Amino acid sequence: MTALPMILEEALRYQGFTIDPVEQPELTITLPQGVIVVPAMVRSELTWRREAPVAPELGADMYLTNLPIFDNAYRPVILSHILDRFRTRRLGYNTPGEWMLAFRRWGNLNMTIPNRRYVSTAVDLPLDNRDETDTTGATRHSLDIGSDFPQSIIGSNTDYASAATDTRIADNATVRRTGRSTSVMELLDAQRRAFVNVDAEILDSLETLFLSVFDQGEGMRPDRQYGYPWGGIRPSDWRDW
Repeated sequence: MTALPMILEEALRYQGFTIDPVEQPELTITLPQGVIVVPAMVRSELTWRREAPVAPELGADMYLTNLPIFDNAYRPVILSHILDRFRTRRLGYNTPGEWMLAFRRWGNLNMTIPNRRYVSTAVDLPLDNRDETDTTGATRHSLDIGSDFPQSIIGSNTDYASAATDTRIADNATVRRTGRSTSVMELLDAQRRAFVNVDAEILDSLETLFLSVFDQGEGMRPDRQYGYPWGGIRPSDWRDW
């Protein structure tokens, strides 16, 4: 039987890292589009444990801390989410080196759109659409004609009048209306639907790099495996255990 690949935490320990908890205060990231506020949390971070070399080489952390991200201040946050979700999951590749290459390739190919979504979450969504300004243009036209005995040409060669006054006045009126064209509840619903959990989308996409194996069960009696009575096997079938 071929052994299953390492779990992520074992692979990181093999590389010289441990996963340690650290308290993070509230974090504010200011972007040109707005502000992203990350609440205080206890997050997971990688700690280098080997004395030599003094600093780990590039990729020694399996490229987890090199994930392309929209702002370096947010890197510890997304790394914590990845570690917390996958630290006990088995790698989807035979060796840590193969998984490192797959993770680096995944990050380079798939993080462009999530990074744009992160930036979009910083945009302050307007809730109130009270002020509406309409500009309307109108032209008044009047034509006064007197015709005792036709002497004056009004138009072309066939229209005549004794006297004619043609008045054209252009009026541009600005109308300002105050009020909501959409109800507050509709605006709130649209704003909620605009929110996206980019972290969750990234974690769901990373599922392809891990096996959905949570218990290997080596060395366990069949009656103890997976919590089922006799492991689905009759006692007479494992009397030699």
